[in-house]
Amino acid sequence: MKRKLSAFLVLALTLSLALAGCGKTPANPAPAESDVSSPAENNFKFTENMTIVVPYKAGGGVDVAIRALLEAGLRDQLGTSVTVENVGGGNTLIGAQQVLGAPADGYTLFVNTCAAFLAAPQMYDNPYTLDDWQYITTLGVTELLVAGGPSAPADTVDELIAFGKENADGVTVGCAGYGDISALAAFITLGAMGVKCQLVPYDGAAESVAACLGGHVQYVCATASTIASHCEEGTMTALYETGSLDDNSLGVPSISSLGYADAATPYYRLVAVTKDVPSDTVEALRAAFKAVLENPDAVAKMAESKQIVKDVVNDPDELKALIEKDYAAYGELVSTLDLEG
Repeated sequence: MKRKLSAFLVLALTLSLALAGCGKTPANPAPAESDVSSPAENNFKFTENMTIVVPYKAGGGVDVAIRALLEAGLRDQLGTSVTVENVGGGNTLIGAQQVLGAPADGYTLFVNTCAAFLAAPQMYDNPYTLDDWQYITTLGVTELLVAGGPSAPADTVDELIAFGKENADGVTVGCAGYGDISALAAFITLGAMGVKCQLVPYDGAAESVAACLGGHVQYVCATASTIASHCEEGTMTALYETGSLDDNSLGVPSISSLGYADAATPYYRLVAVTKDVPSDTVEALRAAFKAVLENPDAVAKMAESKQIVKDVVNDPDELKALIEKDYAAYGELVSTLDLEG
């Protein structure tokens, strides 16, 4: 797959007009106690084991997030046993196809990044369409950072920009697949700073971080939960956050605050089921996720694993508008970066 750095100006315009808006969705106000319902309160009861398919290997950002959410109270809200199944490979398409082939009963859920969900249908030949899914909720805007490993030539943004000016080959950056948000965010933000980005795709965030630690790539773009322990140990150095989250858990500046607001690439995760799942089941799932994501104790527990819960969208109409807007934006990105497979 080819990647076109010369198209950055078009890309930045696309982001400033469309994609950046997904990071500015107003946070849901704290509901009154009576507004938070559970499946049981809606006279709906899950009776069988539920499976949540994560299309990455264990240890990546999506995997850590959904497991943290389950421990924070989601399992209790659902009222049934829940298994997380890691189905990596194929730029998340293998996991998606497994869910699409499962019974449409609401007991098989799919969790993926916004980029993979919305870019994949536009990168590959008919893997699925937006209409194949019913979207339950976002999990909030997520911290996504660029960090350097042992072979990184620069440990600060200023040093990185200077290095990029003197080295036409730029830097190598590990990502969780070409269609993943980590690839798009790294390419866009580094391009904004004038640093050529040579993307190296891996089968998930955990593998890309391991490659960075092993010196196979100089940098990695990954979530805070994936790299935090390495940064604390001093084996990796976080440089910047790729959106507008200056209050991120690793205390680094956002790309917006560094003066490149047009390059900000907000990152959120989506939970979905297939299109034929009954509406009462969908609403019961939405109520369970909503109850946990709006519970202060659950939010605090999520924060312990570097999972911030901010700007969650689960109102069906708002969610539909967000997905349609960002689908169009990612279509522009896929076309501009020539990522069609």
